[in-house]
Amino acid sequence: MDTLLYLIEPAPATLIVTAVSVTFASAFRALNYAKEMERNRDFSEASITLDTSQALMIPVMSSCSLLLMFYLFSSVSQLLTAFTAVASVSSLFFWLLPYALYVKSQLGLSDPFLSRCCSKSFTRMQGLLLVGCVMTVAAWLVSGHWVLNNLLGISICIAFVSHVRLPNIKTCAMLLVCLFVYDIFWVFFSERFFGANVMVSVATQQASNPVHTVANSLNLPGLEMITKKLELPVKIVFPRNLLGGVVPGVSASEFMMLGLGDMAIPAMLLALVLCFDYRKSREVVNLFDLKSSKGHKYIWYALPGYAIGLVSALAAGVLTHSPQPALLYLVPSTLGPVIFMSWRRKDLAELWDGPAVSNPIEKSHEIRLKARIYITVVRSFKMKNNKMVRAKLLRVIMLMHAIIGLPYTVMGLSMSYYMMSCPAAEQIVTNTVNNALRADPTLAAGLIRMLFHDCFIEDSPANLSLRGYEIIDDAKKKIEATCPGVVSCADIIAMAARDAVFSANGPYYQIPKGRFDGKRSKIEDTRNLPSPFLNASQLIQTFGQRGFTPQDVVALSGAHTLGVARCSSFKARLTTPDSSMDSSFVNTLTKTCSAGDNAEQPFDATRNNFDNAYFNALQRKSGVLFSDQTLFNTPATRNIVNGYAFNQAKFFFDFQMAMQKMSNLDVKLGSQGDVRKNCRILN
Repeated sequence: MDTLLYLIEPAPATLIVTAVSVTFASAFRALNYAKEMERNRDFSEASITLDTSQALMIPVMSSCSLLLMFYLFSSVSQLLTAFTAVASVSSLFFWLLPYALYVKSQLGLSDPFLSRCCSKSFTRMQGLLLVGCVMTVAAWLVSGHWVLNNLLGISICIAFVSHVRLPNIKTCAMLLVCLFVYDIFWVFFSERFFGANVMVSVATQQASNPVHTVANSLNLPGLEMITKKLELPVKIVFPRNLLGGVVPGVSASEFMMLGLGDMAIPAMLLALVLCFDYRKSREVVNLFDLKSSKGHKYIWYALPGYAIGLVSALAAGVLTHSPQPALLYLVPSTLGPVIFMSWRRKDLAELWDGPAVSNPIEKSHEIRLKARIYITVVRSFKMKNNKMVRAKLLRVIMLMHAIIGLPYTVMGLSMSYYMMSCPAAEQIVTNTVNNALRADPTLAAGLIRMLFHDCFIEDSPANLSLRGYEIIDDAKKKIEATCPGVVSCADIIAMAARDAVFSANGPYYQIPKGRFDGKRSKIEDTRNLPSPFLNASQLIQTFGQRGFTPQDVVALSGAHTLGVARCSSFKARLTTPDSSMDSSFVNTLTKTCSAGDNAEQPFDATRNNFDNAYFNALQRKSGVLFSDQTLFNTPATRNIVNGYAFNQAKFFFDFQMAMQKMSNLDVKLGSQGDVRKNCRILN
């Protein structure tokens, strides 16, 4: 009994608390990451969901890796260290980014975009965080301190559990049972076959530090400050005499350790049941409502089970004075309570198979059913004349496309419309737009407004007076040289507007293609364009006639974050008192207009950057146009403006949806239109 009291000493107690906390944090981060990806419709970094064969390969590949490390560790240790350093930077950045975003939002800090990387915006805050992560890993490479080792190991565990998922308890049980056998064999029986305890040998080896090797070969000063050997962050370690200030770099035998697999694998089970709890309760899961008795909350059976299993493993190690396979205790203590309680509550069948359709016949039936829904909706587009109804149906289709992943085909339009007839069309447009905007970034605003004119004025081309039309001409000329008479000007304008948004650091969105150009061009059609002098109610009514919601109106108005307005469009606000304007901003506009009606005033402080600064300006009563400021002054739209000013990601998503809706207004197909040879004139 006295021997077991060792478990309440600082080192083992800290190890237990850390492991339980990391396991829960990994599962919780996995849930929030999945919700974040779903909310932003950003599946470029979506998690990998293991199927049965992949799950079964994990113990096999782990065994091969273990043997490789056992025999060749000294030969590949420097390569492993370099790879681990890169992975640690990425994992640490992934772990800390949500906290950095939270601090930024709480302090109201500005966060301008710096550049683009891998089709994603990169902000100043992200850049500073990345520098901090690199410095942390560099400090670990130099010092080899166990605290830094643990920090990196925890980040790797959290990143792994967030990106690698289990679909159901069936696959989870198969994986855990196989790893249960794997752990027992390599700890208890490997010595009989390989002459040494393979698991313990690999776990206690230290890797050669490539930084020390390079510094030594170059005879750099301060070599004695760089550790020669490193504990790789594939485990968390604590000095047995935790409060005694053990110096880093001592023998690994003086440390207590727990492999990342003993946290990550149970955390995958916890993430699975936490997601199940979330689906069942249909409420936002946070650290507080997890205590609620409402819902099922299987997480509270799995998490204590993990703690009990971990304590049992450590106790067994203390009593037997020999290493113990942690999964021998963790698998039954975590999986057992979940299966038993779900069986009692009659949830086992649902947990066992998971939410996804796994039967091929059922999957085929599901796809046919969804295809019928698509056909029904498309037919309703042909039967209904009410534009509001058609717009709502279109939004349903776009959401279905985003959620279920079927090919996006609306009213004859398709994402892959030019795949066979002109596969280079999109790339030609993108390259043309990017080259033009590199030379003159101010043209982005014109391209976006060109789409607005093209879509809002039925059967008419874009307004040729808008800046940037030469980009459309250039793209059309290049496409005609490649595949003549195939790609319409309407599609080129839609693609150019999308690429302009992205080039200006805005979101990237896909649009279906296959529009034909209109057969008429009448100047009187431009009278249908909304005036910059409309109030919010009039804007909502005008756009509502085309099927747009108030949220769409505000999101589309956010395009004014790019470009400028001429004095002629806002000087009337300066001649009569306007209490909705900030007095200092009135002076700014007055100074602008002193140069004449054609003088230009940017809509916000970042005229060439697509962001939410426009909405921040409205909050400061600094909207340039009356139709801008009215969005903040009117109760029906003020909360939407405030939401976008606070949450740029929300603005980006709603803007994407509204632009997709706009690009599908009054689409011409077949005999309703044609493909112009020159976008400026009718055929």
